[in-house]
Amino acid sequence: MTTPSTILPSNHILPTNHADGTRTALVAAPPRRLGQSMLWSLHLPDGLAQEGVSGRFFLARCGAITDEERAEEWSIYRRRPLYAAFQQSVNEPPGMARWDFLFPAVGEGDTAVAGGADPGYRWLAGLPVGTPVNLLG
Repeated sequence: MTTPSTILPSNHILPTNHADGTRTALVAAPPRRLGQSMLWSLHLPDGLAQEGVSGRFFLARCGAITDEERAEEWSIYRRRPLYAAFQQSVNEPPGMARWDFLFPAVGEGDTAVAGGADPGYRWLAGLPVGTPVNLLG
C-alpha cells in the first residue's frame, strides 16, 4: 500500500534548496489531529536536520484562492510560520526527508478545522499532496 509520504508528484518537482535562501517543499500529507493541534507533513531536501530540528521554523508563502480573497484579503500574502516537530529520512524517496510541522487548528476532535480563521493557514491546509510550497528558513 502506498502512503501519502511515498507518492511522488506527477509534475516531477523535487524538494530543492535555492540560491536566494528559500526552499521548495512538497506536501507529503494533509494536516491531521495531534492533541489540541494538528501536524502537517512536508517533504524537504534531505540533510537539513543536521542543522537541528527542535525549535526550528520556516516561513511558508501563501496565496489567494478565490477572486474575493484576492480583492479583499491582503493578509493572506504574509508568510506563515511553521514550527518543526519531527523529521525522518527513513522510508522516504531518495533526496527527501519528511518533516512534520505543528499546524494551528480551531475546534475539537472531528470538527477541528485546520488553519482556523486564518486565510493563509486555510490556504496551506487545502493544498493537495505533491503540491510545492515555498519556504524561507
